Amino acid sequence: MKVLKHTSKIMLTLLTFAACNVDPEYHSETSPGTFYDSPERVYQRVGMVLSSWATDEGGGGIRSSFAMLQEFTTDEICMPARGSHWLDGGYYTQIMFHSFTPTLSGLNGAWNGIGTLVANAWNVKEDLDTYVDFAATFPTDPNARAKILLQLDMVVASAYLRAIDFFGGYPIFRSNSDPVTAKATPQELFNFIDSLLTNAMDKLPARATVNTPVDGYATRGAAAAMKARLYFNAKAYTGTDKYGECAALCKEIIDGKYGPYELATDYRDIFGWGNETCTEIIWGAPSTNALFELDPGNYPHSLHYNAGRTLRNLRRDAYNGHCLTPSLDGDGKSYMAGRPEISGRPDEKNPDAYMLGCPFAKFEDTDVRKQQYVYQGGGKYKGMFMMGYQENCLGILEYKDSIINLVDQIAYMSRQGKADFKEGLIYGEENSGIRLMKFSPIPAEEDISLWYNPDVPVIRLTEIYYTLAECQLRGFGGNKSDAAANIKKVRDRYFVAGENGSDGADPNPVTASNLDDEGYRMLDEWMIEFIGEKRRRTDLVRWGKFTTEKWFDHKDEKHGYDPGGKLNYRNKFPIPEAALIANPLLEQNEGDWSGDQK
Repeated sequence: MKVLKHTSKIMLTLLTFAACNVDPEYHSETSPGTFYDSPERVYQRVGMVLSSWATDEGGGGIRSSFAMLQEFTTDEICMPARGSHWLDGGYYTQIMFHSFTPTLSGLNGAWNGIGTLVANAWNVKEDLDTYVDFAATFPTDPNARAKILLQLDMVVASAYLRAIDFFGGYPIFRSNSDPVTAKATPQELFNFIDSLLTNAMDKLPARATVNTPVDGYATRGAAAAMKARLYFNAKAYTGTDKYGECAALCKEIIDGKYGPYELATDYRDIFGWGNETCTEIIWGAPSTNALFELDPGNYPHSLHYNAGRTLRNLRRDAYNGHCLTPSLDGDGKSYMAGRPEISGRPDEKNPDAYMLGCPFAKFEDTDVRKQQYVYQGGGKYKGMFMMGYQENCLGILEYKDSIINLVDQIAYMSRQGKADFKEGLIYGEENSGIRLMKFSPIPAEEDISLWYNPDVPVIRLTEIYYTLAECQLRGFGGNKSDAAANIKKVRDRYFVAGENGSDGADPNPVTASNLDDEGYRMLDEWMIEFIGEKRRRTDLVRWGKFTTEKWFDHKDEKHGYDPGGKLNYRNKFPIPEAALIANPLLEQNEGDWSGDQK
């Protein structure tokens, strides 16, 4: 695959040391004016921005600032305390319970990450406009400058899309020489993002063929897909919906107007080795072992301490952290509310049952993904979870020297029947929770060169099908039958005759009758398909359920559940305190950010 090239410094120096002199002696240097002496050097500079984008979108794992705000605040993924491990000053309970404050560290990381991407992009533009003679450097390509600037525009649009989603607004900078300014209104920021994407969508090159490798550079399809994202959430961002325009755009993408794409037939084609040629990936972040490593799953912070023995790969320590939110309470009773017209499942009669969450249980048992992850050799693997008994993996805490059995529960399971038996986010043990093995699969020791080689999908065609389906469910661009048909095109690939006990049929297909108007089945489908892909909070906000629904340990007012909607202002995050201090023109988002849910 093609690797994004980058240089970390413009100034290049050679240092020599005399026997008694440790002062550096500069033998040569390259100034900006002489550095850009070839097309390769120009693309190296542009690659710095794209590699930063790739790290933010694909690296840093689920514990990155962007991902934690999208995942750990929701019904998908959590970080339970395991004894004294992962208490971290209450940080993970704070975000699960939506006790957001301006000093929350993840918010500052997200705010700064957005600003850094924008500043880096405009810095490169200024360098190129100042130091590069494009006619001389690219004599056979008169459009070289325009094509490069479009890549920078896409990075800026991607960063500002995060900004409007997280904070509702952000200062708009069109260059690094712009004066410090106040936060733009949601509509102003929406319009700016829209203008960048519309221009890129018209002018970027399209993917050449359906198998053309994804190399990190944005294409016309990526711009169109990002614009669909923007329009899809327009009502949450600005108060005015654009579902009709979004549906029309999705149909154009599916029909190939912006480049050829096709749904993959196997999830391993999307996330496994060789996925740079996957027909489904519209924009991806490249990763190459030992050269540019992206770890979207952040496995060391998820897997059990001794998981390397099960995986036959002992190259990394593991810290036994985040997992899926549980489907079962401490007594083994389901948290999943049964509404047969939506889920096809009977009511579990649990007074603490929830319509949302329970991700592992919502995967059908015959789904080919719902298996223990096993590396089979030669770049092949099966399963998307670490679940149940883990071969050769011995406990070191509550289950010391016993084979670990990863359970779909978060509770003091070793204390069942005792007075101190408890369940909840701060009562986990070393065996608590199913672990997600969706991204960048881990090879065994004999194939270690494959590690971190799969690219990270950032936008894929399934998102476009599901976006269109939800628009149709809402009455735009079709109806519920059309919506169900679009979801079926994706779900069918997960039920393969003879694999994981499947007869090849979907046991719980989406139909016009079970696509409820409240959005529960649609949200289940988003969760099952895109779990861990940094979008869950956005989907919940779009349906008005981020603050008004309950899920595991987010089940009363104290823990973030707000059926009355008085905390709906928390659909956005507060502006970080450090940003307010740095820019006195910023005003805090409306709401009570003291951290007190009541």
